[in-house]
Amino acid sequence: TQNDLTRDCYFSYSYQLARPLQTNMGGCPPADSPAAERAAKMFTWNHNLLHGGGFIDKLRNKSFALQTIHGFFEQRTLSILSRQVLITLIARRSRHF
Repeated sequence: TQNDLTRDCYFSYSYQLARPLQTNMGGCPPADSPAAERAAKMFTWNHNLLHGGGFIDKLRNKSFALQTIHGFFEQRTLSILSRQVLITLIARRSRHF
């Protein structure tokens, strides 16, 4: 199968997509724990480009190095009891499988 890089990859400037929701919301595991770091490495598709060869270490401004996530992203607005609710689904795909 082929990956459509124009549709299936995404990133965020403000939200750490590679980490689980529980970590991003301040729950367990902590963001600097080994489990959270393994998850971040597992879902970052450009991990080898960023960390291989010391590329990210050479950058003065690391905000230019964004983690790219492959998967599915969808937002829908639902009407529940006459109130509008925004539902967001983020499904990540591991770079190892």
